[in-house]
Amino acid sequence: LSLPDALPICPEFVTNILHLVRNSERLLIRAIQEDSFSMALQALLLHPNVASVEHARNFLRHYFDSDRRKG
Repeated sequence: LSLPDALPICPEFVTNILHLVRNSERLLIRAIQEDSFSMALQALLLHPNVASVEHARNFLRHYFDSDRRKG
């Protein structure tokens, strides 16, 4: 398989945002596996689409207090 001579270059700021999102997702997965509210909060605060600390805390309180987790 050969690649075209001229591939579009992703701007550095886009690459940085993608890395930030991916790192946030990895940390969030780890937080859920370890049942860690504080780690999950850190993960959400890294994510560029999370509006505020208050939104992140409210979301996590809903998740961590949920009966669905107690299965």
